[in-house]
Amino acid sequence: MQLIELKTLKASDNKECILSLSFSPNGKFLASVEGNSKIRLWDALNWTDSGLVIEPGEVNVVAFSPDSETFATGGSNQTFNSDADDYSGIVKIWDVSTLSEQSFFDNYRDAVISLSYSLDGRLLASGDADGAIKILDVVNGKELLTLTGDVDGNTTVVFSPDNKTLISAGGDEEVKFWDVTSGELIKSWLGHYAVITNLACSPAYNYVVSVDREANVIIWDIATGETLDVSPEETIKGIQLAFSPDGKTLATGEAWGLTTIRLFDVKAGQELCSLLFEDGICFAPPLAFSPNGKVLAAGFQDGSIKLWELQ
Repeated sequence: MQLIELKTLKASDNKECILSLSFSPNGKFLASVEGNSKIRLWDALNWTDSGLVIEPGEVNVVAFSPDSETFATGGSNQTFNSDADDYSGIVKIWDVSTLSEQSFFDNYRDAVISLSYSLDGRLLASGDADGAIKILDVVNGKELLTLTGDVDGNTTVVFSPDNKTLISAGGDEEVKFWDVTSGELIKSWLGHYAVITNLACSPAYNYVVSVDREANVIIWDIATGETLDVSPEETIKGIQLAFSPDGKTLATGEAWGLTTIRLFDVKAGQELCSLLFEDGICFAPPLAFSPNGKVLAAGFQDGSIKLWELQ
């Protein structure tokens, strides 16, 4: 497998780093978070700036709904250039066609740093920097459950494809599985010895990948609990994750003085290819696969988004 450079996207008015990326499932848009303060929708059919931009306040993460009609943003109530000292979290739901705010959820003590939609689009899970996990009914605008997540904070969340299970991880160094209906903890896995910073779940719900602050990368077999360690040999400052839509390939974006993007065969745990950026960049780039799995997008510290075709 190879990554063939396709294009580099960069808005003329943006000099801030890209913090989060999300493709709309219909393949029309790529949403990017620019410097904690701006959401931009890129035309993913022509790879151009659509001119659709919102400034929702401080924002850390963006996620499209499965029907592509809305997207969610997570961040805090702090507004840039404001003297207000309010870092309580907030989730907002936006209409794609009008870029208008449809609803919001603000019952958070700290900034929201992770979002995940259920595959049916009815539920949205969120994790905040204080360790709280909330399951939101975005159809009726209600908060359904608050789970006792990671007492040491920095919670990341991801829904299983069957909508029945929520997977979380964070400061207590465990990967946890929750029953979405009852809120009960089903099981937890130990294997990390540092704060878990990122999670990804394969579309077929057969693998979960977790990364901790010391750059240990573990692929977990959900059925057996067996693990594969695909940690890089270098001393890494951060790692981002993304599964391909068919679940066979895992992409990692690593910062270790420079920036590296790697592709792995998930089942074998073997590296397929890698790209090294030797231009002084030290940034763990957020990653996203296009819905058809043919393009990988990565966001960079200089505000650019690089695109590659998978061949």
